[in-house]
Amino acid sequence: MRMKVTRADLLKIKWQADQETKFCTKLDCSIPFTLFNRRHHCRNCGKIFCQNCLPHQLIVDDGLEKCCYDCSLKVICLKVSENCLSCQKKIGFKTNSNCWECGEIFCSNCLSQKITIKKSIKPICLNCKKNIDKKQSNSQIEKQQEEEKEK
Repeated sequence: MRMKVTRADLLKIKWQADQETKFCTKLDCSIPFTLFNRRHHCRNCGKIFCQNCLPHQLIVDDGLEKCCYDCSLKVICLKVSENCLSCQKKIGFKTNSNCWECGEIFCSNCLSQKITIKKSIKPICLNCKKNIDKKQSNSQIEKQQEEEKEK
């Protein structure tokens, strides 16, 4: 299961120094950095990559940060895909959306649920919405049981 990352988690990451490498650190890339091909740090592991090797976006609190492929397998990231996870409809990169909770890609029809995070409305998938509603329902039941015990 992939874990969520907070802004505090990212502050603990030690970034690779720019002087340590002259090439992209992704094994099958290794293109040299130049004035036009700049260095980019993965916000989760701190390693240096070229822009093409940093395609994912890490969901952090209420914002997004750059994330490498390896880290995207460990933490919840926005993904790049051509098909909706739910209905498998082929979708373009400009029309797809990611679930803010799990990071998976859905078409706009399948990503119809919403959640409010720090006064901002974010799209979530139906499965995540059900899980959130279930957790809220369970916590309400626990509160009621505690209140009954106190009486």
